[in-house]
Amino acid sequence: MKHTSALVLGGAWMLSLAMVFVLGILSAFAFHRAPEENGVSGENAADRALAFALRELTGRPADLAAIKSVGVRDAAPPQLLQALDALIAERPGVRQEFLLSALVGGLPPRSVTASVQHTSNLPPSSGQEIVHDALLARWGTLDGRSAMGYATTRLSPERREAGIEAVLRGWAKSAPEDAWAWAAGTEASAGVAAARLRAVLESGGARDLEAALRRVGTVEPPERQILLMREVTEWLVFEMGGERALPWLAVMDEDGLPLEIIDLFARRWAASDPGGAVAWAMELDPDSQSVVLPGILPLWVAEDPETAATWAYASPPGDVRADIVEIILTDWIRADGLGPPARWLTRQERHPDLDPSFERISAALMDVDPRMSIAWAQSIMDNTRRLAASAVISRRWLIADPVAALPVVSEVLPGDIFNSLLADPDLAARLLAAGIDLFDESDLGFAEVLEPAGEEEDLTGFPDRDEPFAEDEDEDDLFFDEDSVFQEEAP
Repeated sequence: MKHTSALVLGGAWMLSLAMVFVLGILSAFAFHRAPEENGVSGENAADRALAFALRELTGRPADLAAIKSVGVRDAAPPQLLQALDALIAERPGVRQEFLLSALVGGLPPRSVTASVQHTSNLPPSSGQEIVHDALLARWGTLDGRSAMGYATTRLSPERREAGIEAVLRGWAKSAPEDAWAWAAGTEASAGVAAARLRAVLESGGARDLEAALRRVGTVEPPERQILLMREVTEWLVFEMGGERALPWLAVMDEDGLPLEIIDLFARRWAASDPGGAVAWAMELDPDSQSVVLPGILPLWVAEDPETAATWAYASPPGDVRADIVEIILTDWIRADGLGPPARWLTRQERHPDLDPSFERISAALMDVDPRMSIAWAQSIMDNTRRLAASAVISRRWLIADPVAALPVVSEVLPGDIFNSLLADPDLAARLLAAGIDLFDESDLGFAEVLEPAGEEEDLTGFPDRDEPFAEDEDEDDLFFDEDSVFQEEAP
């Protein structure tokens, strides 16, 4: 608890420092914003922010007149160059972000281009890239086409794509449709195109998200559209969370999103809210459920398997419920062993929808404790599945330990199924090798009744077994159920 408290207090202390800094810098900005203080009258908010940043970074009153008088071929004024260099050297954090926004956001077009030229000639560093990209974004806001011309022709191959995306983010703030048209129309790989379009969406979408999302549905060719949808889906869930992002998701394609996008959305939602994602997925059509649920249920099971299983079993009866409960129980067994899911099963009201889950427990016990395995199999309500499971377990047990298995198997299996097992030549040979004479009825007259092996192992409390099958049932039908985990092993 001490460590936890220290972390909490430490986090609160760091947050307090950040707040103190922000409040302090805003107060300083307010005290130093008077036009006469900076030597220029009639300033607007951008000019005051620029003047404050220059003063903060250089320690001298801002010379806005020099910055605004830069000609086409002029270099940036010395104070601006000094401020840019100071920003590059600044440690990343709240202060750097605040001053970078204040400085770059107030630069006029010619000072922006001169600043880009200056920073592009400096040695590469993380600070240099941050400032350079911010300047390119500002240039894109002021004149997207000229800024894109510079980014595509003058930047090094290593920095070109980052520069293009920076220009697009700025361009999208002033002319989102033009920026989108450029990004969608240029020749590029599907992955690069998707990243460019996402840059436009993230920046321009803040003003009109619906229009931006509708543009996603117009992207061609289809493989590029799918990649962009993936990028946008990731962004929507990250920014809004799954529940709030859900209404926006459909805007991308009114005719219905591709299944892989639905699956991606569910997975990203489930990472933070698995219960909500699963509840939403349960409302999808069956084909979509079969793809989506296996990907998100394990996330919920990893977080809270008992709640997941209880919620699933409370849903309407049917094949979907049976499949979901089985998926959850399978992952639960894998994570926590047999005990917890087995105890949960025995507490539930019996229903055929639990048969696949009883099969899972029985199959998991088959080679560990065949006596308990066959006991679990007797709780399967469906005759066909119960007999198929019992037959598979019995055969495996008879091969492994015929002396121990034969008394139990002879009691559990109906006579014709029991005899069909004994007719297997390999199994008959093993029984004879164990000293059991199949032709001597006394060897088959066991009266031992299947009982729990002990209080520690008694996880069941099963009801009496139903009559195995009607007289008119075909014996072949007893061992073949396409959904059974014992299907491939049944005789």
